[in-house]
Amino acid sequence: MTFPSNSGRIRLGQVLITLAALGLMVVAFVFFRPPQDAIVAERAETMVPRVVVSEVGLQPFDLSVEVVGRVAPWREVSLASEVSGRVEKVHVDIGARVAAGDLLASIEADDYEIDFREAEATQLRAQARFEESAAALNRTETLRDRGAISEREYEAALSTKRAAEADLKNAEAGLERAQDNLDDTQIVAPFTGSIVERHVDPGALVAGDQALLVLADLDRIAVEVGLTENEIFFVRKATNAFVQSTNQSRFVANGHIDGITERADPSTGTYLVRIRVDNREEPRFLGGMVVNVEIPHTHLEAIPTVPAAAVLMPDQDPHVFIVRDQRALRVDLDIVAFQNGRAGVVSRGSTGGGSSGKDTGLQLGDSVVIVGQMQLVSGDEVLITSQQ
Repeated sequence: MTFPSNSGRIRLGQVLITLAALGLMVVAFVFFRPPQDAIVAERAETMVPRVVVSEVGLQPFDLSVEVVGRVAPWREVSLASEVSGRVEKVHVDIGARVAAGDLLASIEADDYEIDFREAEATQLRAQARFEESAAALNRTETLRDRGAISEREYEAALSTKRAAEADLKNAEAGLERAQDNLDDTQIVAPFTGSIVERHVDPGALVAGDQALLVLADLDRIAVEVGLTENEIFFVRKATNAFVQSTNQSRFVANGHIDGITERADPSTGTYLVRIRVDNREEPRFLGGMVVNVEIPHTHLEAIPTVPAAAVLMPDQDPHVFIVRDQRALRVDLDIVAFQNGRAGVVSRGSTGGGSSGKDTGLQLGDSVVIVGQMQLVSGDEVLITSQQ
């Protein structure tokens, strides 16, 4: 009688164990598998888009026009020499702060002093002749009244007095011109401000009306902005504005609208608005700076608002998705304004997915999707995972 070898018995045991394991797996699959409906439901739930929502709110809104402007001095003047001559001294440089009446530059005045002294002497001589002719006329009048002289002699004295008076007026005018020319050799500041340009140095020969320096008043500034026809319609009755540095967001100043042009610039089609800003406190705006300007024009007591993150604007077609009856519903909007992370909106109605007989516009308290709305289609079933 032949017995199986040890290796044969081992192989037989392995086969039996494998068959037993397979049998147990079949039994487990048959008796413990989940119902088919549960599997389908689980798969369906996995495919439902998950979204985060927030409520439609109601809040006051301040409407404004936001534009970019440029800073200009409130006053700026080119200081010129009214007389010709050589520059004797320039007392200031670019950036110098000057007060009204400060001496800024001097033109050599020797020739003008001589002219003044000659004009002064001429005026004194004319004054003396006039006084002498006036006294002579008085004596002539007395003699005429007594009948001691003829009427012709009286007329001659009167004519002499009138000629002397005319000469005196000419001499006085000449003296005034000479004084003005002498004064014009001293260029002084007409108002308090800063020197922003310097065009001459001592020794330079200048002609009359040639610009020497440019003085600007930056204690007040004019912020100039160009508004479109639509924007100017809203701000025509506005009075105030806010000016903000483009580089330093904390640097904000209050301004007052000083004037609005009644005619558009032909080259740009925009209307110039000039905003006056007190610029005495540091830090100061400087001439030529580019700034952001906000002009508030309308206050709304309460309008519907949604989080700005909820608004989709493909092709300038703003809309949001709200959730009703566990389904996404697209609502088209007009954006009134953005403020503090929220958008003030006006509903234009919904597209698809709405329940019959229900208001399909945006309603106070609606759940608006703020996360997960990018791939939604109106009518999609959704699962809300969080509400903010």
